[in-house]
Amino acid sequence: MMWAAISLSAQGIEFFHGSWEEALVEADKQDKLIFVDCYTTWCGPCKKMSREVFPDPEVGEFFNSHFINVKIDMERGEGPAFGRKYPVGAYPTLYFIKGDGEAVMSQKGARMPKDLIALGKAALSRVDFSADLRKAYEAGDRDPELILEYVKALNKTGESSLKVVNDFLRETPELDDPTTRAIIFEGCTEADSRPFALISANKRLFEGEFGADALREKLILACESTADKGIEYEYFALVEQSVELMKEHAPEHWEGFRYLAPMRYHRTMNDWAAFHEMADEYVKKVIRKDAEQIYKLAVVIKQHFSYEPASGDFIGELLEESVKQGDSWNYAFDAARFFHEKGDAKKALKYAEESRKRAIAQDASTVPMDNLIMVIKGRQSQTITAPGSSK
Repeated sequence: MMWAAISLSAQGIEFFHGSWEEALVEADKQDKLIFVDCYTTWCGPCKKMSREVFPDPEVGEFFNSHFINVKIDMERGEGPAFGRKYPVGAYPTLYFIKGDGEAVMSQKGARMPKDLIALGKAALSRVDFSADLRKAYEAGDRDPELILEYVKALNKTGESSLKVVNDFLRETPELDDPTTRAIIFEGCTEADSRPFALISANKRLFEGEFGADALREKLILACESTADKGIEYEYFALVEQSVELMKEHAPEHWEGFRYLAPMRYHRTMNDWAAFHEMADEYVKKVIRKDAEQIYKLAVVIKQHFSYEPASGDFIGELLEESVKQGDSWNYAFDAARFFHEKGDAKKALKYAEESRKRAIAQDASTVPMDNLIMVIKGRQSQTITAPGSSK
């Protein structure tokens, strides 16, 4: 899971771009379940999940860490073949499938963020990667090879492995032993931990063992995890520590993270003023002309700060900028809906018509725009009706 892009976690859920067979191979390789969103283009609840649930920070963080995520249009491409093997009687249907193709769980209907995370946890609980290893460990087996496999299994299941690793590291570790190095590497899941400190102090040794890229990703994920912990426990010092360690070990990733981590903290604390200050700087210094990320930031603010009157102007600015920088009809359509809700018929009509023009160019349906244009014009007509008119 990377925090490089907006949604204040990763990019919401990051969906796999490849064939179904490739997704199975990837899931088998990583020992992960596949989460499948079975949708159709005309399904309202499916669109709502794509627009409001999948971009959610906590949803993205959880699903990117534990699943290979796949979206399948059930009426196109591989959808019909998928539906013959895995029954889909309503939309959306959410599947959890093992790398060997065995379905672990399926549920019909849309879910809100917390419910979707709970569903994912329930699916994980049905595939215990660590049961036999846990039994052996709790019976007193402390063979380093068993500990290594146990730590890996705990990490795959989403359970913390730090206690097991810290117990193993009670005495000064023998870093010349490859199994010990592997345990430290696998156990480096948080930046405020002994495994992270040992790797930091012996970075060249671990780079030689696991490769510079793999080690860098491990340290990035550990920094992100510590930021998550600081956010969960409302302890900003941990967020600040994670930012400093990110700067030291992955300076190119730090540029965005130094804004995103505090922004997530301020969002959790419902501190609009602090969030807005960081978000404004983030737009100007990091995402600038990135239409997708500007749009996603607007979505995040609408989801979490819509109760704050002062957020409206900023959301409007972001939506207009996303339309300016990107060519998606969806950016213009959301801008039109936003200004319509705010009662600004002039801007609403402008962006609704722009969205319609883009939809035609992109071979998308214009029905939503046509309906919105009709409503907007109806409201404009009512607005200019003379007082006392019977209309």
